[in-house]
Amino acid sequence: MAEHTKGPWRIFDKFGENHHGIESGCLSIIVWGDISDPNDQCGVRGDTPEEALANARLIAAAPQMLSALKAIRETYRGTEGLLGATVAAKIRAIDEAIAAAEGKP
Repeated sequence: MAEHTKGPWRIFDKFGENHHGIESGCLSIIVWGDISDPNDQCGVRGDTPEEALANARLIAAAPQMLSALKAIRETYRGTEGLLGATVAAKIRAIDEAIAAAEGKP
């Protein structure tokens, strides 16, 4: 199975406020075109068809992954001071991932 495009990924809005895309480096992963124009393309991309499919699978799984991260975070809420440094660092990484997914700093 092919792997997805390596991160980090970022949102871009070259097409205006209603058309956002996702890119990694110079590769646009999701590009929105004019869906009323049959010659205009939109969709998920990658360097190969297999990578594009892997990117689509990752994006499609994002809501499930966010939900799982939130559930894990709730399990450890209030225990931060009791955890070792390694686990505490992983909990901070979970907090950062949730914040990024929700558009929070």
